[in-house]
Amino acid sequence: MKVKWKFILEGSKRILLPIALVFLGLTTVVGQESTITGTVSDSNGVPVPGASVVIKGTKTGVATDFDGNYSISASPEDILAFSYIGYLGQEVSVGNQSIIDVSLEEDVAKLDEVVVVGYGTQKKEEITSAITKVDAEDFNNGNVNSPSQLLQGKVAGLNIAREGGDPNQPFTIRLRGLSTFGANSQPLVIIDGVIGGSINAVDPTDIESINVLKDAAAGAIYGTRGSSGVIIITTKSGTGKTKAELEYNAYVAVESLANIIPIANREQFLANGGLDLGSDTDWLKETTRDAISNVHNIAFTSSTATGLSYRASINYRDLQGTTRGTGREQLNGRINVTQRLMNDRLKLTGIVSTTETKANLGFRQAPRYALTFNPTAPVFENRSAQDLGRDPNQFGGYFETGVQDVFNPVAINELAKREEDIRVLLMNFKADYEVVQGLTTSFNFSRQTTTTLGGEFFPSTAIFGGSGVNGRASRFANDDRSTLAEFTTTYSSSVGDFNYNILGGYSYQQFDFQGLSASNTDFITNEVGFDNLGLGLGINNQQANVGSGRSEAKLSAFFGRLNLNYKNTAFISTSIRSEESSRFGPNNRRGTFWAISGGLNLDQVFDVEAVDLLKLRAGYGITGNEPVGRLEFLQRLGAVGQGFVNGQFVTAIGPVSNPNPDLKWEEKGEFNIGLDFALFDSKLSGSFDYFIRNTTDLLNSVDVPSPPNIFTRSILNLGELETKGLEFQVNYEAVANDNFTWDIGGNISTFETVLVNLNDQENFVLFEGNLGAPGLAGILPIIVEEGAELGQIRAGIFAGYNDAGQTLIINQETGEPTTERNIERDGVVVGNGLPDFTFGLNNSFKYKNWDLNFLLRGAVGHSLVNIPRAYWEHPGLGGRQNFVVTKFFNPDDTELDAYHSGYVEKADFLRLDNATLGYNVEMKDSSPIKALRLYLAGNNLFTITGYTGSDPEVRYADVGPTEGGNTAPVFGSRGRLENILVPGIDRRNTAFPVRTVTFGINIKL
Repeated sequence: MKVKWKFILEGSKRILLPIALVFLGLTTVVGQESTITGTVSDSNGVPVPGASVVIKGTKTGVATDFDGNYSISASPEDILAFSYIGYLGQEVSVGNQSIIDVSLEEDVAKLDEVVVVGYGTQKKEEITSAITKVDAEDFNNGNVNSPSQLLQGKVAGLNIAREGGDPNQPFTIRLRGLSTFGANSQPLVIIDGVIGGSINAVDPTDIESINVLKDAAAGAIYGTRGSSGVIIITTKSGTGKTKAELEYNAYVAVESLANIIPIANREQFLANGGLDLGSDTDWLKETTRDAISNVHNIAFTSSTATGLSYRASINYRDLQGTTRGTGREQLNGRINVTQRLMNDRLKLTGIVSTTETKANLGFRQAPRYALTFNPTAPVFENRSAQDLGRDPNQFGGYFETGVQDVFNPVAINELAKREEDIRVLLMNFKADYEVVQGLTTSFNFSRQTTTTLGGEFFPSTAIFGGSGVNGRASRFANDDRSTLAEFTTTYSSSVGDFNYNILGGYSYQQFDFQGLSASNTDFITNEVGFDNLGLGLGINNQQANVGSGRSEAKLSAFFGRLNLNYKNTAFISTSIRSEESSRFGPNNRRGTFWAISGGLNLDQVFDVEAVDLLKLRAGYGITGNEPVGRLEFLQRLGAVGQGFVNGQFVTAIGPVSNPNPDLKWEEKGEFNIGLDFALFDSKLSGSFDYFIRNTTDLLNSVDVPSPPNIFTRSILNLGELETKGLEFQVNYEAVANDNFTWDIGGNISTFETVLVNLNDQENFVLFEGNLGAPGLAGILPIIVEEGAELGQIRAGIFAGYNDAGQTLIINQETGEPTTERNIERDGVVVGNGLPDFTFGLNNSFKYKNWDLNFLLRGAVGHSLVNIPRAYWEHPGLGGRQNFVVTKFFNPDDTELDAYHSGYVEKADFLRLDNATLGYNVEMKDSSPIKALRLYLAGNNLFTITGYTGSDPEVRYADVGPTEGGNTAPVFGSRGRLENILVPGIDRRNTAFPVRTVTFGINIKL
């Protein structure tokens, strides 16, 4: 622990400067009998600027300058008290000394108190809401390429999941379950004060800490965007040391498939009536690879005696995907600059970050078809094709069977391409000015610009996507901008035994989006791909499309907060935000969001020797959520189809939305009660939280009658969700001595979301999650029912097979087995797609120069609809497709359209998410290298589960039966149209999970 906080301290000691003195209300006095001078430094001899030097028992004192020097007038009988935030205080008698140098020791407990909250920081002991802080020292290690991965399994109630190992697939983040189904379900991200910052705008190696605001009492200060929680990211900045530091971090990672769905080999395939095409091909081997990725980070940090400190970094990531033809190359640059002026009363901060990403998205269908393509088929068309009357170059030289919905998996990614270029530029400027003691005013301005350019191309030789139209290409470009300006004022003071802090502010943010897309078919050549859509002749026969769009939104708010502290024993925090958003109808654009919370340090009331902290806290808050679309309240027109009129194709224009001037924000009311504790000299610490929340006026797209409406669906404020849950987080310092330390950290959380009301229809039930063609089209396994928990999975009860190999399902009316297919009659609840609880367990060991840590993560209670089994676990596929062979395989199964309870499997799992073994090389004092660390890490080293699919990870949302490959989105990149009401479906396009081994090096000069 001491090592951890020492690292953070050295990154901030020169930034804080004499502000601590101002809050203490000290005044400089002169004219005493003698002048005492000296230097205040830390345990490493580094000067401590801004340290307080006070004559004990008085308010007479000074602060150390930038080099840690001080000068104070004192008499021989005086005692000087030295103190600084994060250090243990020290007292020295003056006597006959004229020079007193002091070395302060770090106070680990005090350093741990600073927590980032909305628009500021608070000491941990003053926190009255549910907030969890994770520092860089505690982040996940290994092959981490997204800030989301840093927190996976670390915070109770925060679930971060990504099925499979596709490096271009984003993570799904859920904080305390689901609070909406028509608005943004992901937490609001704030980066260095930039609200709604892109998580792609910051590299994981540049992050100093992440604070998670979990309850409404903490998130209400962000109004209409705080309902799904708030994640505040603080990046690394200058250390304040006048001596420059250069740091280099790099690693090489090797990824391989961790688990695949077992399929029949050539012999098994032929034994079950397969068609022999004369070859023996391992299609998974042909379409996947061991992926090698490398990551490099260089950071330069320094400061000057004039109050300037800065940190500049550049990060390069070259990531391969295990599916051939996929990967991502990313370059990120960031500079953080801080300048102090006017005797440190003015602090200027500038941050510029730019990220460029080039992604080869590929097609996740390739591994899917690798499971089912005939294992006796060759990869390439052979010479005998001519004897069969086939053109060997018809499909680009690749062998194709021509069977419906069956494609050569190698040809998919070799012939077609899907790419995306993303550029994110984030600029932020902040000025903080101390007007008088305790009164500070701040101005914050930022702009974030995200530009995306993407395209798909399917040549005429590609039967997957290109045949029938003689080639197809599409292109899209988006520009999304956000501009933020905020003014805040804070005042801190005290009245008697009360300390108080008042915050007031104004925020204005504008969002501007524009984009265009185009597609064409029937290309005269395959050589230029999507780089010249004009070479397609499809525009002449209505097989081309073009579209463009533009939208904007504005948001303004006044907000305030009051924090009260009574003798460090009782605490109250209250906040209010009045916000106006142009995304709502003109009749309901302004909303008011508020919160109140309190805490009581019971350890201050009851003196128990073993108890260092025992704080009871409770809070209630109102937050909101706004629609994803920016013009949902307007009546809009759009292209609704084409018709052949008078010998020509005519585009039909019609309404695509209904006006709703009363559209307003969703409103979430949440109550949270918690207990923070620290025992046995803080060796054992943790927190416990219980929450219950209700989200009303849900933004809900529902069917409406037409007429009187001009369109058949409307966005209305209709519906209610109730979620409640428990969270427990604990850390234990099991062993701590000079040579060996052992720390244990764990968390467990549970939540249950009930749909109280969906559309004001009594006893309303909705079925969702179409399993898709062929064979299972129209099968809807997910129940959305008022009064019931979300995520319920229905299926007919499997009762075995009859003598003909037909599947038997229990008829719920007669109780007898039947071969009939009627899920409406026979479907019953057989599982739930959401877990009963999730957990994480971390162990960290240090022995001399060695360190070892590992994280176990798991989920219990969720089920998955195993679609690959439902489609492919049948040997009777006409002998043309391969089949899945799991422990449930029955060679007599002949049906292709059977869905039943046997395909709904429990997916509980325990996973060794990451493990890292590191060694810190001892360096000589004369060496230019100040620190050198080597490490070996592994991710997803093993998974214990009974699930027979490739990945038991929770599916918090559904992407539908198809994704990408056959249609290009108009404004978007990856076509992931998630349905968050439909968890628990394991689709056929799920990427296979990967196991990663990483070797890395950290060098500091």
